[in-house]
Amino acid sequence: MDVLGYFLRSPQGRVRYQLKTPWKNGTTHVDFEPVDFIAKLAALVPPPRVHLTRFHDVFAPNAKLCNHPSNFCSGDSFLRRG
Repeated sequence: MDVLGYFLRSPQGRVRYQLKTPWKNGTTHVDFEPVDFIAKLAALVPPPRVHLTRFHDVFAPNAKLCNHPSNFCSGDSFLRRG
């Protein structure tokens, strides 16, 4: 089933999302007002010009161990530090 198969429009004009698997309490559908549904979707979209991958430790852009991560992790010098 494609993504659009999970979304229905109820007769009252609400957006109904059909869950893939029922929750523990037996809920199989979640109803939203159209504006609330759009707000929840918009919250999932990342802001412009922001990378989704964050680098930490040695691979961070301003790491103090080396200027470039490949210098730290290249060749035998990485294995000797072990």
